[in-house]
Amino acid sequence: MNIKQAKIAIIGGSIAGCAMAITLRRMGCAVDVYERSPTTLAARGAGIILPEQLQRLLLDMGYLPEGFPGFQLQQRDWIVDDGSAAGKRLWRQQVSGVANNWGSLWQALKADIPNDNYHIATRLVDFTNSPAGVRFTLSDGTEHDADLLIAADGYRSLIRERMEWGSESDYAGYVLWRGSVPLDRIRDKQLLKQLTADASWLSVCYSGGHAVIYLMPSGADGVGNANLSVNWAVYTPPPAQHDFSRPTSIAAGSVSAALYAQLDDLLRDSFPAQIEALLRLTRRDEISIQPIYDELAIRFADQRVLFCGDAGGVVRPHTASGATKALQDALALARLAVEIEDLDALLAAYDDERVRACNALVDTGRRIGRAQVEDTPNWSAMSEIELQAWNAATFQGTQIYLYPDT
Repeated sequence: MNIKQAKIAIIGGSIAGCAMAITLRRMGCAVDVYERSPTTLAARGAGIILPEQLQRLLLDMGYLPEGFPGFQLQQRDWIVDDGSAAGKRLWRQQVSGVANNWGSLWQALKADIPNDNYHIATRLVDFTNSPAGVRFTLSDGTEHDADLLIAADGYRSLIRERMEWGSESDYAGYVLWRGSVPLDRIRDKQLLKQLTADASWLSVCYSGGHAVIYLMPSGADGVGNANLSVNWAVYTPPPAQHDFSRPTSIAAGSVSAALYAQLDDLLRDSFPAQIEALLRLTRRDEISIQPIYDELAIRFADQRVLFCGDAGGVVRPHTASGATKALQDALALARLAVEIEDLDALLAAYDDERVRACNALVDTGRRIGRAQVEDTPNWSAMSEIELQAWNAATFQGTQIYLYPDT
């Protein structure tokens, strides 16, 4: 069967699903997207970083509109608390990436999909996969047929779980606290001026983890880099008396006072005063907790089911490659389809390429996690040369887009 004649159903309408929908619609396919959330996803305003080259490619190819906001990152400052207000800088590392707002990125991609083909509040209930196609049942009780079913339903993918080889993601044993601060809450602008002038992001290092802080465009409909907010993420051991062994998360608005007290202690004891004060401007009801999981990919295509994004394999956030991997999945399919129009041959080529790409990232993420969270060094005692050597040993010759020096 020619891919251009295929009828396609995409389960999951976030970044991965929307990017795949754009790719397949441009091929001429009949595409419907089914998103289980009953409301818009634009409010998911967490920061994400894309490779500069990928961001430019998405703009050039029209996946993103001209003038789409992003904040260029060029340097990473490794900081430890030494009792001073700003902390001690151990190393200024060269980086390359563009900070984006998740909601803005989703909204820009979603705008390319007709409303009649994007179905909200619609969950997948069941499906039957065969070499000839897929029959699937939705939460409204209706049954449908498709030549290809695309799993874009995230790291807790029902589709992956139902496959014979399916498995759950592995818990890394630590969590990521997430929050952001709008600029109008910040009275002391000194740190903001530094981040803006240096195009830098901060890594605050402490025993048992580290924090990442950078500027990003704010708001789902942000227009230009003048509209910024501070995005932050803090890696720590799990909060006491919480079991995250099964995939889950704690959404903003659900972090209790007792839970927040554990973050509060860390900010007080391990952060330079200037950075501590900045993070405290995020209200408790705006903070979420993301347990860290990963999973090696087994397959990215199986008969007439194709996987993309976290549904295929889960990468730890250290590589800044969650959304990047999802977008690259869509672009890889588009590139392969230029030469391979037969649907089954295309799926086989896509499967081979994306499994290898995903698993290389999973391996890199695990090494970074061990070095920067699970078995942290005595940061304060390290010289710049020692920190560079430690970083090189972590990557073992592997290069990711964020760090040209790896």
